[in-house]
Amino acid sequence: MRPSWKSIASVCALAVALLLAAGCGSGVTSSGSGVTPNPNFAVWDGTTYNGKPDLTSLGMVPVISISQALMWGDGNDMSNPPNPQKIGSILQQANSSNGTAVIDIENWPVQGDPSVIADSIQKYLVTIQSFQQLAPAAKLGYYSVAPIRDYWDAISGPNSSQYVAWQQRNDVVAPIAQQADVLFPSVYTFYTDQSGWEKYAIAQISEARRIAPGKPVYVFLWPRYEIEGTAGDYMPADYWRMELETARKYADGVVIWGGWQENWDDNAPWWLETKAFLNELKVAATN
Repeated sequence: MRPSWKSIASVCALAVALLLAAGCGSGVTSSGSGVTPNPNFAVWDGTTYNGKPDLTSLGMVPVISISQALMWGDGNDMSNPPNPQKIGSILQQANSSNGTAVIDIENWPVQGDPSVIADSIQKYLVTIQSFQQLAPAAKLGYYSVAPIRDYWDAISGPNSSQYVAWQQRNDVVAPIAQQADVLFPSVYTFYTDQSGWEKYAIAQISEARRIAPGKPVYVFLWPRYEIEGTAGDYMPADYWRMELETARKYADGVVIWGGWQENWDDNAPWWLETKAFLNELKVAATN
């Protein structure tokens, strides 16, 4: 039985103040070596390209996306938790198929003023538990809420004050991760520094596992650079392949996102690398 959101939320306000003041980062990080790839690694399709073919035969499973527009509608007040009945059909779809669904809410702050954070945590808990009650067989999680996405603190190293402070912020939002069925850290690419991205991604996955032990971790990847929240150029094929391989080594799966208002290109370098990667997963599964 999942814990009541009221019992969790009642702790959140106190936890925020105590954790931000005193800190309780565990210092647990990925070893960075000796990791055995998950043999059941999942590749979820979150792309929205125009003219995209059916990719399920290649091993990409569509992820169910519950967006802010679906939950509240365009232009509506998003300051309060959504009515789960509004997306009842989507939840039933996820429930009947034992599906995995990502909830995308990006307007409730989890950094800054402690009282605002505590209010946000409560709303995240209320929302996901109400969805879980309507779809108990589904596997639900939030996009990029817990752990908190932070590039520079993540790559600063576990012995740095910045990294410890980042862990402390993740401890504050840990109840959200612990209430979720799955975790969806975002590890989009901001810079051309491949070694920096690898360190950042491993740290994000490590933090997800630390604050919610035993929960599946599916990282969000985008084959474009992200520039201040918008789409930049597509990254080189070798960079994209490295990201897929890193995800395979450290996470339980990957959600590939992108394609908004773009046409599908079957010969795009990122897609050729993805197809080769999917084929290798198939071969590995039969050995």
